[in-house]
Amino acid sequence: MKKLIILFCTYSLLMSCTNPDEKTHSITHFNEIIIDTISPRKDIVYTTQLIKVKGFVNDSIYVSFGDKNRGYYLSKEIDTLFNPDYYGGHDAIFIFNPYKAKSGKLKIVFSIL
Repeated sequence: MKKLIILFCTYSLLMSCTNPDEKTHSITHFNEIIIDTISPRKDIVYTTQLIKVKGFVNDSIYVSFGDKNRGYYLSKEIDTLFNPDYYGGHDAIFIFNPYKAKSGKLKIVFSIL
């Protein structure tokens, strides 16, 4: 019985560390646009989508929640969070465009909550 409890606790811990509603991109090459999608699960009620951007770039980048005409231009040292409302029902889309940046190092986390 003790082994079963330890096995269950270990499994629960490992499963809680993985979030299918979050994707992380580490960017060091600024030569391509990244488009990523998270499909909402039917058993979860969502309220927010997030883009966390941290790092630095030599020039401007562009991030968006799927709308190519409404997004955010960022440059130089970046440590920011965008979190508009999101209520599920459709895929959450993330777009990263290196725009004018040629070098740098970024960590971008895209998620729905």
